[in-house]
Amino acid sequence: FFPIPVSNYNDEYLQSLRRPASRKQQQQDVRYFQDDITNQHAYIPGFKSFPVNDRFFVGPYQATKIWASNRFARAKHHVLNVLPSIPWPFPDNYNTNNITNMTMMGLHDETFVAYSLLPAIVRDTQVTVHVDRPLYFCRVRADGSIWLRDKPGYGRIKTQQLEAVLGRPCGRPYQVPDDYAPGKWQIQCPPLPGTS
Repeated sequence: FFPIPVSNYNDEYLQSLRRPASRKQQQQDVRYFQDDITNQHAYIPGFKSFPVNDRFFVGPYQATKIWASNRFARAKHHVLNVLPSIPWPFPDNYNTNNITNMTMMGLHDETFVAYSLLPAIVRDTQVTVHVDRPLYFCRVRADGSIWLRDKPGYGRIKTQQLEAVLGRPCGRPYQVPDDYAPGKWQIQCPPLPGTS
């Protein structure tokens, strides 16, 4: 675990999140973050960070309250005041949608979490937010599909592992054609009859 640089998501930090943890690091870091939650620590995943992962947060009540319930109250301030102060991180030739500054991105959730919610948590609660690189979970969509490969460097989740966790059988994995993100593997694991 390491604390995130709330005031400056520098290149070194971002690059470290995109490299999978080594097997040795994974073995050393294997512990349940629930054992480490005190009044001073909270955790977010270390994968799919743009610049931070917005899919999961665990920590003390006061910090979690800001994460979960203060979003709408902070959105206008984020777009009008925070985004204009963030330098445009991309080269001019990156611009494919005529977006030329952070304000034009609007309410991009990962940026909102990184530059508005996490600083508020640190400032208002004195909680340190850590990145947990080994933490991994699967996305489940409204149609019941489960993404089997969502974390770079970790490969596909095995069907047997998923069935053991869910306590029910799943279908066969299938690859979803996607021009934006090729190689998306999904599976359907419908609820057992009479349990939904």
